Amino acid sequence: MVKKVERDGKVGVLISRGYGAGWSTWCGIPDKAEEMVFSPEIIELVENGAKEKEIIQKAEELFGRDGYYGGVDGLSVIWVEKHKVFRISEYDGAEDIEFYRPDNYYEA
Repeated sequence: MVKKVERDGKVGVLISRGYGAGWSTWCGIPDKAEEMVFSPEIIELVENGAKEKEIIQKAEELFGRDGYYGGVDGLSVIWVEKHKVFRISEYDGAEDIEFYRPDNYYEA
């Protein structure tokens, strides 16, 4: 089970707002992507204003040296309601959260 940070009925989600490379979408280690999205250790570093180098060192420790961590630039914590279904979209490295809304979907 993936560890998550919960506060006031919301869960911390990591996304990279910077252009160039995504955080979990560009990581290159798909089996670790979900852990990267919810990582309590990385969330703590981001919230405390850690430098990119420190975040990358922690990411290598947690997820391995084979990953690509260019998305640390612009890394942000977004608070999502617990149990809300979402996905992380990416365009030119900038990630965003898209929520599932049945009224927004079509069926053929």
